[in-house]
Amino acid sequence: MSNTQALSLRPSVCKAYICHIQTHTDGNNQLGVFPTTPLITAWVGNNLSGSLKRGVGFGMVVGFANFGGIVAAFIYRSVDSPRFIEGHTIFLSMLSVSFVLTALMMSYYKWENSRRDARDAERGLTADTYTPEMKLEQQHEGDDATFWRYTI
Repeated sequence: MSNTQALSLRPSVCKAYICHIQTHTDGNNQLGVFPTTPLITAWVGNNLSGSLKRGVGFGMVVGFANFGGIVAAFIYRSVDSPRFIEGHTIFLSMLSVSFVLTALMMSYYKWENSRRDARDAERGLTADTYTPEMKLEQQHEGDDATFWRYTI
């Protein structure tokens, strides 16, 4: 997924929720509910090195998702039925915050990759010049290894 696609995904979900709040039809009910899950899963899977760290990361994602289900029970109250304006507004606010955090995380990943590329350039290395033996030596360092690059 490119940078533009990743950043454009969250505003699309925001637009879908705005449409959902403004319409009275059932056709828009599920539009925009699940598209962020693949992005989060891909980022956790690709940007945590080592099986232990990756396993804990996925566990945290699942835990926070379950916590979101608990919160949803309190922000989507039956008294707000059928349009749930307050619940959708709170969700849209949280989604907007996640959009900002996504942009910040992408900026950090890009900065960190550039820093690592510059450090490698000083030593005459590129990401492609690391041999399997060099990678094997640093395998225990996880995402602190000099050859590791974050996926944006």
